[in-house]
Amino acid sequence: MSSPKVEGPAPHSQHFGGVAVCLGVLCVLLVSAILPLCVYCEYVDHKDTIIWTLERCRLSKHVLLSTVSTALSEHNIHLVRELEQLTDEHISLLAANQDLMNLYCKLSVANHILQSDYINVSTENQQLKAERMNLSRDRDGLNWTLGVIFQLKNFPVDNYCPYEDANTKDRVCKPCQVGWVLFQSSCYLFLHIKVPFGHLWRTWQGSRQHCKNNNADLVDIGSQEEQEFILNNTQAYYDEDHGYWIGLTDIAEDGQWLWVDGRNQNLTDGFWKIQPVWGRDCALTNPNNAPLANWNAAPCGQRNRWICESKALIWSG
Repeated sequence: MSSPKVEGPAPHSQHFGGVAVCLGVLCVLLVSAILPLCVYCEYVDHKDTIIWTLERCRLSKHVLLSTVSTALSEHNIHLVRELEQLTDEHISLLAANQDLMNLYCKLSVANHILQSDYINVSTENQQLKAERMNLSRDRDGLNWTLGVIFQLKNFPVDNYCPYEDANTKDRVCKPCQVGWVLFQSSCYLFLHIKVPFGHLWRTWQGSRQHCKNNNADLVDIGSQEEQEFILNNTQAYYDEDHGYWIGLTDIAEDGQWLWVDGRNQNLTDGFWKIQPVWGRDCALTNPNNAPLANWNAAPCGQRNRWICESKALIWSG
């Protein structure tokens, strides 16, 4: 049996198949050519945009640089002017500072001179104050001395101002007469007659008269210091009834005790040992008693030792 006969393609069909293949290849090639071209065209367009943008930036940069350069130039000119002004001010300040330094040196020298003058003037002022005080003290002393002298009818020159040198006849005045004791601004005469023979001891009136004959009076005790001074300069007797007459009495009015200068003495004050009794009108101080309980009242006609007091001729200040 014979096999069936295979018929080949028709010639016309083969021609169309080749054309189709060619067209397909051509399309592929065309697409392959168009795609790069499109990419290239896109690239060219983007590049032009970039170039245009860069050109705009370049122009803006040029304008900005020109503006900045102009501003910097103006600022530089301004700084140069300020520098010149500051330089001038610096030179002026240096000159002013030098003037101030010179003035400071002059003022320092003047201040040193003034300080020296101040110290000298202060020292002189202190010396003048001391001299003034000394002169015031001398003046007060002279006034005091004149006051004492004017109270005396006859000033006993030899008693107060004995000759220091019999050959030169120079006298030296002392605050108190010979035999008198100085205390503060007064002179005291203590009649230390140990034995009461005859008229050696005296009544209160007789004692006062003796003091007056010596330009004095019976002592007037005005303070504890004076009382202690008197006690330290008196001598005790063998009994407590006798002592030293002082210038205190109630002769004028019984119970009203007065000092010889008229000053009142309260019985609650003073240095009484016991309160005075009637008939005992004159006071005495007794060395046998305690220092601050020392006064006794006694009959004015009783004889005792006594103490005179007068102002010192020379004021001790």
